[in-house]
Amino acid sequence: MTANINTDKLSVLLLAGRRPGIDPIADYFKTGFKVLAPVAGKPMLMHTLSSLVAMEVVEKIFVVTQDPVEVQTVIADFPLSDKVRFIKGDGGIADSILSVWQGEKLTPPLLITTADNCLVREEHVGDFLKQAEKSQADMCLGLVEKTGLTTRYPESRRTWLEFQDVSVTGCNLFLIKNSRAENIINYWKAFESSPKKIFKLAWAVGPLVFIKFFFKRLGLYEAFEIISSKSGTQIYPVKLNDPDIAIDADKISDIIQIESILKSRNRRPDDGSKNQVKPLVIFDLDRTITDHGTYLPFLIYFAKYNKPLRLLLLPFVIIMMLVYLAGIISRKQLKTIMQSLLIGEVDTNQIDKACEDYVNDVLASKVNLDALFTIRQWQSTGAQLVIASASFDWMARCFARRLGIDDIIASVSIEKDGKIVPGIDRENCYGDAKLAMVEQRFGNLRELQTTHRQVWCYTDHHSDVPLLELCSHPVAINPTKTLSSWAELNSHAQVLHWNTKTVTSNFISSSNTIGDS
Repeated sequence: MTANINTDKLSVLLLAGRRPGIDPIADYFKTGFKVLAPVAGKPMLMHTLSSLVAMEVVEKIFVVTQDPVEVQTVIADFPLSDKVRFIKGDGGIADSILSVWQGEKLTPPLLITTADNCLVREEHVGDFLKQAEKSQADMCLGLVEKTGLTTRYPESRRTWLEFQDVSVTGCNLFLIKNSRAENIINYWKAFESSPKKIFKLAWAVGPLVFIKFFFKRLGLYEAFEIISSKSGTQIYPVKLNDPDIAIDADKISDIIQIESILKSRNRRPDDGSKNQVKPLVIFDLDRTITDHGTYLPFLIYFAKYNKPLRLLLLPFVIIMMLVYLAGIISRKQLKTIMQSLLIGEVDTNQIDKACEDYVNDVLASKVNLDALFTIRQWQSTGAQLVIASASFDWMARCFARRLGIDDIIASVSIEKDGKIVPGIDRENCYGDAKLAMVEQRFGNLRELQTTHRQVWCYTDHHSDVPLLELCSHPVAINPTKTLSSWAELNSHAQVLHWNTKTVTSNFISSSNTIGDS
């Protein structure tokens, strides 16, 4: 049985090296090491280091990097605690850990983390140590559940380990509780340098185990019991409560997200901002936040899982879309007919559940990353955000809830006896009607600007020109030809190009504007 760890004197090994190949962050910022890239005004390393130094439980911090001189030169303007020592590390991660562990004659416990873990806070380490102390393992590692992270940050893209009972991602926190943990480090060392390490690892744990994992038939704790028996080290997974700890800096988009979170943390309610007029920021939904229209895809999604026979009516939907394009029926009539054909009358709880599942799927891969990070930037300033969309209220409300946006303006659905029935109550929230609905909610937009309140609007479609013309900051996102032509004639309009894969340089430069607003 393993004795409880002494967390009064904790040594920390902080990995701050570079891995083989081109690192996208170091390459983008032209720094020798990723950990020297700027994050919120100072090198990434200093965020992690400052947090660790401030923790009373931490006695010593060993920063391991291939070139301590270069790293120390770059951070020379930042004061360092006596707790910190820089050590030259060669080889892989396992070699670095073993060389410090053995060369410095360290005694447990030893906390291992990475320098790109710049959101780490004392409460994260405290939660990790408290749970680790209860286990009888030789080594613990921190994990965060997918549901917790994607609920708070749907824009965050992590690498998920999909187990039968839970999906998790690592958070770069490891605790060596005793010397037997060296076994797992040596075990990993045998795979780390191999270009075919995934196949070697699969063979080592057993092909059947690997197949079970691949088909999500392997439980989380079952997996760690198998690895423990193979390595000779008892390993215990610790699930941490705060998902922030799982967001490390691997991509440019991660840095933008981290800066947004840091800004939110540092914003105080008594900093005088309550006396400032906060901007009103309006976001269209389809093809602005998302990369596609959501109405028909949702109707098909709902029918597929709830009323599959209605999918036989899709040819009639296509015919009615052609009728609309011919100018015979209105947009409002088309939406009502499509709703009637593909889903009909639906219980409100059923449509809410289907909408939640559909939105989760969209947020996983079918949204413009720039939109999500722009929303986070605005939220960090305390601005008033609203989704204004021709989508039905139940759809817009679900997106707003998942994105942390408090208000929506949308086409109002018709509800009777606990059921959503086909049709739109009053006007379809589109074109002039959208402007009228926005002004009904917030007042005359030109008059708002006389109070020095900025009004921003992000949209992709020229139907929103009536709204854009009354905004102090109109922003065209991947605009239609008509909207692009309008933007060229209006000097105060911005044109940005967003996508689902990357955060663009347009966003990075415009984030400074956001911060100053």
